[in-house]
Amino acid sequence: MTRKLTLTHFATGEVLTGVANLITREVTVTMPSGEVLRGKYTTVEQNDAGTNITASALLKSDTSKLMLELKLTGNEFGSGFGEAETNDGRKYKVQF
Repeated sequence: MTRKLTLTHFATGEVLTGVANLITREVTVTMPSGEVLRGKYTTVEQNDAGTNITASALLKSDTSKLMLELKLTGNEFGSGFGEAETNDGRKYKVQF
């Protein structure tokens, strides 16, 4: 089971795409250059009913030092929102 991620640059409107695998917890995001960032998310907080979760991930490139930190809040249906920031200062709003 996967969910598509859409990351929109807060200042320029540039859009990145990504995928989160809800079973393996792996997240991949493709940068405009074609560089792929990968990592796994972890659940940081979950309410008692399990319907709302907060998760985070640190994605890394295999070809450079570029990293992307994701902070996400979602529901039991696998949809939600969040923020992301690269280690070189680019900030994105995330929807999934």
